Amino acid sequence: MPVTGAPHDRLERAMRAFLRFRASGGARAEFLAEHPDLRDLLEPMLDDDDDAETLADVVLGGDFRLEHEIGRGGTGVVYAARQLSLGRRVAVKLLPRHLLAAPSTIARFRREAKTIAGLSHPGIARVLAVGTDRDTHWFAMELVEGSSLAAHLSALQQQGRGPAPWTRSFVQLAAHVADALHYVHEVGLVHRDVKPSNVLLRHDSTPVLTDFGLAHDYRAPTITLPGARAGTPCYMAPEQVDGRRGRRAHRRVRARGDALRDADLRATVRRGQPRALDAPRGARGAARPAPPQPGVSRDLVAILATALAKDPRQRYPSAAALADDLRAWLGRRPTHARPLGPVVRLVRWSRRRKALAGALLGLLATLVAGLSVALALWRAAVDQERRAATLLGEWQRLADRRRLDELVREADVELWPAVPDKVPAMDTWLTRAHALADRHAGHAAALQALRAHGEPGEGEAESAWRRQQLAELVQGLAALASADLLRPTIASVQHRRSRAVDLAWRTLEQPAAAWSAAIARVARDPAYVGLALRPQLGLIPLGPDPASGLEEFADPSTGDVPARGSDGRLACADRCAMVFVLLPGGEFTMGAQAADPRAPNHDPAATHVETPPHVVRLDPFLLAKFEMTHAQWHAVMGDSAGWWEPGRVVRGVAIGWRHPVANVSWELCATMCRRLGWVLPTEAQWEYACRAGTHTPWSTGADPRSLLGSANLADEAARDEYPADWSFHPGTDDGHAVAAPVGSYLPNAFGLHDMHGNVSEWCLDAIVRYDNVVQAGTGERRLEPGREPRHGERLGSRVHRGGSCQAMAPALRSAQRNADQVGMELPSLGVRPTRALTR
Repeated sequence: MPVTGAPHDRLERAMRAFLRFRASGGARAEFLAEHPDLRDLLEPMLDDDDDAETLADVVLGGDFRLEHEIGRGGTGVVYAARQLSLGRRVAVKLLPRHLLAAPSTIARFRREAKTIAGLSHPGIARVLAVGTDRDTHWFAMELVEGSSLAAHLSALQQQGRGPAPWTRSFVQLAAHVADALHYVHEVGLVHRDVKPSNVLLRHDSTPVLTDFGLAHDYRAPTITLPGARAGTPCYMAPEQVDGRRGRRAHRRVRARGDALRDADLRATVRRGQPRALDAPRGARGAARPAPPQPGVSRDLVAILATALAKDPRQRYPSAAALADDLRAWLGRRPTHARPLGPVVRLVRWSRRRKALAGALLGLLATLVAGLSVALALWRAAVDQERRAATLLGEWQRLADRRRLDELVREADVELWPAVPDKVPAMDTWLTRAHALADRHAGHAAALQALRAHGEPGEGEAESAWRRQQLAELVQGLAALASADLLRPTIASVQHRRSRAVDLAWRTLEQPAAAWSAAIARVARDPAYVGLALRPQLGLIPLGPDPASGLEEFADPSTGDVPARGSDGRLACADRCAMVFVLLPGGEFTMGAQAADPRAPNHDPAATHVETPPHVVRLDPFLLAKFEMTHAQWHAVMGDSAGWWEPGRVVRGVAIGWRHPVANVSWELCATMCRRLGWVLPTEAQWEYACRAGTHTPWSTGADPRSLLGSANLADEAARDEYPADWSFHPGTDDGHAVAAPVGSYLPNAFGLHDMHGNVSEWCLDAIVRYDNVVQAGTGERRLEPGREPRHGERLGSRVHRGGSCQAMAPALRSAQRNADQVGMELPSLGVRPTRALTR
């Protein structure tokens, strides 16, 4: 008859039974027959175990090749792996398939990766990368080559070694672990599963705290089910228990073979005395701490008793306090857990100061006891005052480091774009930033004092880490107070604020007449039927394009506002501002099909991800007339990004400021757009703009030769500049061997240049099939909830459209879909931003 219980209890029992089975190497059928009540949980684990060998040589995230399994627990499987890009060995943790059905397990796994990634401490393994490959959730982290603390303890016990030879080394380890836990607590986390198997030892015996799968973040909502127990019961505090190998504080109570009687275990943890602290009862029934084995001091037993007290109020107030007491014991100093009397203090002081004690004993034999006590008490008071001042200073430095990180993040994310609505937040930010910058001199003096003592010696990892944190704080405060206007600095936010304050005057009030004329033209133009245009903050009207008749606008924050010549065309110089075309929106047919020449959007080269053609309705929107140039990128981001940067000679061509920016990732382009209040176009918006009312494979027609004069593609002129196997159109010469300055070719019917060729352009969406619902208005399309990706769909990548100067005509088609990872940077990838209308 199945044994019932909480899901967490059954899963823990199943995992422990599975781990024992793997260690014993028994038969699968016999194993399942021994545990009929856990069969539904054990079978997926055995299936996962069978699949473990098949994961060898699997590459995750395109960079991490799995080698062999090194560990397995309730929240994941850990593999040794090699990071191909850097040639180093790492550890990769995977979420087993049998846990994917529980959304809380996936959320906890992702939260573990996010939690560790936000930590920076020598006693915590660093997270290097996080990803999801189809149904495999994983993250890569630092590989600790040594063994676990549990394995080390087991080896010592098997050797029959008593505690005396290695007690001090384990107390030192415990102090380091307490330091790491104190850091974790200070940033708002509780590990909830601290045990010997979750502490790894490096080759130099320094400990590393691992497995944050059950960590609780007080800054985030909990994902633990009500009533569930988070952690390993044998190591839980009494208040954690509600429903629990190495030398534990409490023994498990076994019944019915390997089954665990949890009720007895919970009672033991709540009320029982830990094994190491068993002692005779006093007259009043209170437990007196006594050494668990000969050679272990009463001070250490008192420290353990305090740490394991049933009442939380009787325990140490923090992990740092525990670490202090452990180091006090190592230094033969008095501990908070077992205050010493004056005589004992004097004896210990005399042992540490033998020469001074001997001199005082010879000179002042009758007064030695009293004077020793007085000196010891005075020294303790001075030490306590000095330590309090030191701890206060360290706390202030750590707090300021977090304040600095938060200020930089806010300035880089939340205080963009520079619009009037952001001014109050900018004022608050500046007040906090000035207060922090005023403490720069004090932190710099503290760092200079530390450096005057020389570099930390071997084994002083914590001191080295604290010095590094202080050095980074001083460096960051200097950067915060610099005059750089294009970084998250005080000067940058002040400059941003001044621009935000007069933005309305520059773009709404000063060009008021131009806005009135543009609004009137839009109201009369049948192309914009139903559109009630209003002035757009941050844009200046330029009037209609003479060929397309569509209204165009400039963003003055990106360069010089261009003027129209006598022929109505824009005169764009090197530092020309970004020009946006107001596209009317409406319905259009998206995609392509190769089956029926008489049906819409017939294209013999159409692929399965471009079908079927379907109608999409879009709201009017603003799209850049040209691809973004180096000059415009520099005006926004403050650097010259890309492979083809200005001044560089590429295949005999000198790159200038009007060449399109390229070799920029999707992530970087999204950051750039956020600074200006722009967005990347959806696939639907891009294809609508490219087609400009056409249904042919290219907006220029159905013949690829129609692209000549309108597109920069792979032609014969560049054959000597590319590899011998490079494909090109023979007998063609479009005038450019690499990307051309924007506007070098004829525009389409919407007045948009370089939609085919030149550089490919990032879009907002991931590639999903066209049978997913498209959002009306913007055309954004996402994978339907609950549906698995199918062939051709790439959710971890982003689409780019239009092809490049290195591609042949089929790759330049209006319906062609390509995708790359969001962090990918290629010389053929650029950006053409869009902007939503304020309605």
